[in-house]
Amino acid sequence: MINAIIPAAGISSRLYPLTKKPPKCLLEVNGQTILSSQIKQLENFNVDKICVVVGYLSHLVEDSLQPKINIIK
Repeated sequence: MINAIIPAAGISSRLYPLTKKPPKCLLEVNGQTILSSQIKQLENFNVDKICVVVGYLSHLVEDSLQPKINIIK
């Protein structure tokens, strides 16, 4: 079994004002969010369990995740 943890809890102050509403992990690059890109790559490598650590604007991150992704607050 392969597990992965994605830290997505920071304020990302250096990217402000881009990160005023969405946190950095939800910024889009090439048509997809940074977080969804990371999750897709982990799934491509057959990672069994993915946990995302949330903090800043956690409700937005949680709303963007699939039910199979574990959330750590």
